[in-house]
Amino acid sequence: MQIIAISCFSPFLLAASLSAGCGGSASESPDAGGLLRCEPARVVLTHTFEDPSASGVRFSDATLTGPEDADIFMNQAQVLSLGMFSGNSLCEKGIFESIEDIPLNLDDCPASGSGEWTPRVYLSASTIHATPESERIGLGILAWNADRTALYKLLVVGDSYNTQGVSTVSFDYERVVASEPEVPDPPL
Repeated sequence: MQIIAISCFSPFLLAASLSAGCGGSASESPDAGGLLRCEPARVVLTHTFEDPSASGVRFSDATLTGPEDADIFMNQAQVLSLGMFSGNSLCEKGIFESIEDIPLNLDDCPASGSGEWTPRVYLSASTIHATPESERIGLGILAWNADRTALYKLLVVGDSYNTQGVSTVSFDYERVVASEPEVPDPPL
């Protein structure tokens, strides 16, 4: 199966409607193989104990939301993490320079402790640090949406934790679209 990676919104548009191709104001361009490429979206999730309303994102339209309505959300405990309620829907692939470098092999998650799909990916410790000091910059992740109907590539840009207990995680993401009818079923 040939796989094409696209997103349907620009990096600076936080809410957009889906349409054919890139949609929104994102630019389309063929990659070296002639496949449609769109700019990935950048998301900054923020978590505070008082207001978790921007701690998650819905991939399809880039809407920031609380964890209960999100495809993926961040959590703050002793370690910052990204999590999903939809079971083992995250696959850590390793450290990469760009989102295009993340491999689409669904059978292997080499950077996770188990080598398998998991419900949570751990980032930096909850110690005072700025985004450029993140321990997981460049972490490549494959992620299913909450309905497990669409696959996305994520590239961690950084995370932070400040003296007021506010934490953030920033990542780029783009949808992976198969040129055949469907992306393979996610592992259970």
